[in-house]
Amino acid sequence: MRYNSSGFFEEHISLLGFGGRCLPRNPDGSIDRKTTSELFNTAFDGGITYFYCSYYLSDIETETVFGENLSKRNRDDYFIASGLSPLDFHSGAEAEKFLDKQLRRFHTGYFDYYVVENFNPDSYKRAVEIGLRAVLRRAMELGKIRRIGFSFTGNNRDWRKLTHGINWDFAELSANYLDWESKNIIFLYHELIKE
Repeated sequence: MRYNSSGFFEEHISLLGFGGRCLPRNPDGSIDRKTTSELFNTAFDGGITYFYCSYYLSDIETETVFGENLSKRNRDDYFIASGLSPLDFHSGAEAEKFLDKQLRRFHTGYFDYYVVENFNPDSYKRAVEIGLRAVLRRAMELGKIRRIGFSFTGNNRDWRKLTHGINWDFAELSANYLDWESKNIIFLYHELIKE
């Protein structure tokens, strides 16, 4: 396994992560817990240290299954990332309750990385309206979150407007190997590595 060697964070994060978006399902639609447990074991045995599961991209059962599997491991042996979309909430108090429920489902005590999902002009506006940044900073002060970031889905014009003056800990680009031909993704990638 190859690990992050950028020196940006001190963590020993695997470059390959384990995500919760497409866990194996039973015919009734529920998660196949036996096969999923085997996948977690294979991931750990293969040296994967980064696990990502967001309600925005999955569901409550997926978060619960992640918690069941991660709680069997030493908390110092992995990094867990999750997040929320501001558009799902009408108040900061709602977002805070949601975060606390996530922590209970994951059984991990804290999130290493917490992502403001689907970051674009609409979600930015809602985040400001509900005071999400203050909610997440308070969660950080209480030890519920170690780092706060965002998953950007806007365009080049949105980038500077939405990220200017906000001191994020990290950012994620919503891209896969096909997206590397997109001028927008290339622009955003170069903007991130400049920081």
